[in-house]
Amino acid sequence: MPSRSDIDPLDIPDLLPGICLLDVEALDRPACKVRFRLAGTRIRDMVGHDVTGKFIDDVFDPPTVEMMAANYQWIAERLEPHYDRRTKQLSEVTTAVYERILAPLGEEGKKPDMFFGMHVVSMQGAQPLNEPLPVG
Repeated sequence: MPSRSDIDPLDIPDLLPGICLLDVEALDRPACKVRFRLAGTRIRDMVGHDVTGKFIDDVFDPPTVEMMAANYQWIAERLEPHYDRRTKQLSEVTTAVYERILAPLGEEGKKPDMFFGMHVVSMQGAQPLNEPLPVG
């Protein structure tokens, strides 16, 4: 398992908007305590405000925190990255696709004390036109 010193987000500047670093204080549910150490601008835009320094239960609703805690526990038990993909229908023709990969960081032989993640949001389907197409 890589450690925090193996990862420098500044080494991958093109990915910074979607990167997060999470500090793990406790993974036991329901008292899962995970805090955003770093949250890129894409995460801020998805949530609607900067979440850096905040615990997940201060940012998200209880069902979302429960789902996140289950993902974190899965990662901590297996010491493997976890991939998540969700979709949200925005209109009849447009779907938002959210993808996230989260990997454990910490000392070898121990539970992770951090998670490193990357978030991507994309749109699928036709986008409505803002102006009519020229005819002829």
